Amino acid sequence: MQRAFFWIVAGVVIIASTVLWFMGISSLDSTRESNMGRIKTSFSDMDNLKTTNNHPNASFKDGMETEIAEVQKRVRAAWQLKYDSQIAMLTWPDARQGLPDETSQSFARLQPIELNVDFKEEGEDLYTTNVERDEYKRFISNQLPALAQRVGSTWKTEGSNVPAEIADGAPGQENAQAEEVEDHVTWNSANQENLANRFSFANDRPSTLEVMYAQEDLWILSQWLQIVEQLNAGSDGNYNAVVTEIVAIDLAKNGKTAGPGDYTIVGMV
Repeated sequence: MQRAFFWIVAGVVIIASTVLWFMGISSLDSTRESNMGRIKTSFSDMDNLKTTNNHPNASFKDGMETEIAEVQKRVRAAWQLKYDSQIAMLTWPDARQGLPDETSQSFARLQPIELNVDFKEEGEDLYTTNVERDEYKRFISNQLPALAQRVGSTWKTEGSNVPAEIADGAPGQENAQAEEVEDHVTWNSANQENLANRFSFANDRPSTLEVMYAQEDLWILSQWLQIVEQLNAGSDGNYNAVVTEIVAIDLAKNGKTAGPGDYTIVGMV
């Protein structure tokens, strides 16, 4: 009886072990197949990810928002720097430059032009007085010779090589003799005449718009000539100047005032 019981128990154990072994193998195979599937899926996802530009995720989105905010700050700072540099240059002349302060303030308050002055060809000009516009016309007539002098050039009267101060009979120059002086920069006289005509307002009283646009042109012209002045700093004459000749400076059309070419062109040698 005991021997029979032993074999019965041994048989049960063997059968149970075999069943458990097959069940374990089956579970391992299932787990292996599942893990292999996940691994293959992960590799496939990574392959797809490599072909996607700027693949988004939570960290990527947060990082991009931080970077964009920094770029916005830098762009604003750059524009602020540009504005500050321009506002320092685009300052209306005052009594120190020869334009009465009251007149300067009357025009300065109208900036920016597009927001404060209506563009109209006809009708009474109520933005500034006739006296103020006449004062500006007298002021700007003296600016071109002064700008030419800054770059070591002569603002020529018709058919002469006499500095404008002498040609105009400035105080203390009654007995001055016109001497041939070599310019550091030779400026084409025909171009000077074109610019003079542009700022003469056709010998009429300018409108407020014409004055405002003329001052913008004067700022631009001043900046161009400041570049020439800086390039030629330290030169003794035309022979060692960086810029030796101004062939032409033309300015774009402003309102009714057109330059000879209706566009801005700067020709220098």
